[in-house]
Amino acid sequence: MTVKVDGKTLRVREGLPIAAELLAHGIKIHRYTTRFKEPRGIFCAVGRCTDCVMTVDGVPNVRTCITPVKQGMTIETQRGLGEWRIGQRDLGADGETGSDIAAWRHPNPKSEARNPKQIRMAK
Repeated sequence: MTVKVDGKTLRVREGLPIAAELLAHGIKIHRYTTRFKEPRGIFCAVGRCTDCVMTVDGVPNVRTCITPVKQGMTIETQRGLGEWRIGQRDLGADGETGSDIAAWRHPNPKSEARNPKQIRMAK
């Protein structure tokens, strides 16, 4: 199967972590830091740090050390915090966006909750 990494097509093995497949192809840099633009790559390999985050299929901050590679993925080296691609913001089955999910996971207890999920989380 194949994936695109920074515009190049690579043959990869299905089911292995993205970071492992990139390393097998000699790709060690996954992102550049925001402030000093320093290169980062796989570090902990268990999803605890953020050194391996990349933009995958338009979604930034994907931990590539624990995300399995899938046919046709588009993987990009992330610069800074990453950016959502237009048309790629929907994450949830109900059309929730990343902002909706973040508000649900970390609600502001002083604001009025707008759905039952936020009410339960705010208490």
